[in-house]
Amino acid sequence: MTRASRGPDPPSAPARMGLLVLLAGVAGLALTVVYLGEREAAPLSANPSESTRGSSALPLGEVRRLEVAGRERSYQVYRPEGLGEGAPLWVVLHGSGGSGDDMRRMHGGAFDRLAQQRGLVVAYPDGYEEHWNDCRPRADYSANLENVDDVAFLTALVDTLHVEEGIDPEQVTLVGISNGGHMVFRVAFELPELAQVYVALLANLPAPGNDDCRHTEHPVPMLLMSGSEDPINPAQGGLVNLAGNTSRGAVLSAEETAVGFARLAGQVGEPRRTSWTERAPADGTAIESWEWKADGRPSVAWIRVIGGGHSVPTTAPLPAWPAALAAAVLAAYGRQSTEFETAEIIFDFSSSARNALL
Repeated sequence: MTRASRGPDPPSAPARMGLLVLLAGVAGLALTVVYLGEREAAPLSANPSESTRGSSALPLGEVRRLEVAGRERSYQVYRPEGLGEGAPLWVVLHGSGGSGDDMRRMHGGAFDRLAQQRGLVVAYPDGYEEHWNDCRPRADYSANLENVDDVAFLTALVDTLHVEEGIDPEQVTLVGISNGGHMVFRVAFELPELAQVYVALLANLPAPGNDDCRHTEHPVPMLLMSGSEDPINPAQGGLVNLAGNTSRGAVLSAEETAVGFARLAGQVGEPRRTSWTERAPADGTAIESWEWKADGRPSVAWIRVIGGGHSVPTTAPLPAWPAALAAAVLAAYGRQSTEFETAEIIFDFSSSARNALL
């Protein structure tokens, strides 16, 4: 039985993000640096508007609670004031060691701002003990060890928001970063009808022998984004190494992941490859995209951040860390691109892919 309720916010502190980053440099806690910071649909374009830039000083959101499979789960929701019934829903999943509130604050609140501009409802669920139970069977976090049913949680979340917020269940986009990206893979494989568009950031498909998901082999629109110099999720494939923790096992390369989803979607031709106009020459990165868009087939796109690490691009101001901490973060996570705002590019793909299926 599934039951929804609202309860008090869990203990929190305004300085939690800065502390998490400091701990990441010292103790190797998972993906936190990416939570800081910020057209035309064919080909994907990078043209961030000034209106999407803003402060990260967001008020703490209301934490809502949902009971699924005997566990109380939590999430936040952002709904722009005055938004009517039937709005699209984005569900945004954090990475290892993160939270829904981290994702809401990512890049100075980029997803909230986009929701305000574009008329979206955005949900930020919390993983079980800061992780998601993705397809990798030997991962040593509790969500996997206890075999938490996160597919059921996300299903219940969409159903609940359909009732409580009037969202359109036929306009759902599921977005995830790192461990959250791997959870996107799980939903796309096991319950592809839950969302109409899938977005996996900083995640490559598990290698053979490192995947315990049930595969329905159903084609889905998929946007992938990865850094060519990612020290955690290796662009060329291989062992995922998070501060010495290798329990997540091996993954395919980013290119194999993209081609795999293209083939699953029935896209048999070569992708359209585009080198993007440089917008931030000093950041040490460049952008290339591969797109498969055959008529009548779900679209698949891969954005390759050349020189980028385990973070996604943003146009928001980057943190002004002390030199020693900045060097430690660079060594642990690699370079962050400022070529575009990731939330806007996701919107471009989501709108294009969904319209193509109508």
